[in-house]
Amino acid sequence: MATLNEMIQQIQKGLLAQSTGTRSGCGRAYVCLSTTESKETLNTFRKAMESLGLRYLDKAYGVGRRAAYIGYDNADGIALSQAEEIARNLRSIGVDCYDDAQGD
Repeated sequence: MATLNEMIQQIQKGLLAQSTGTRSGCGRAYVCLSTTESKETLNTFRKAMESLGLRYLDKAYGVGRRAAYIGYDNADGIALSQAEEIARNLRSIGVDCYDDAQGD
């Protein structure tokens, strides 16, 4: 299982991402933790996100459960790119998660 510090480092690296992905309109960007992950991993995920000022939501708007709100994408692709990069980074340390988005 990934430690709190490992998760924080990977999330911070992902937040540095700039728009390299698809620009697809306005909407909310999230990183969702898979339901296959343990309660211990969920608690670590929540603490890591909240320690960096990100909101953890048991049920997010229009997407899966166990989600961290990364930000609102104003058609510039930044929040979407950050969510993609955070999910990729967390998966690299063994956290089963995915990026998701809900358009307006």
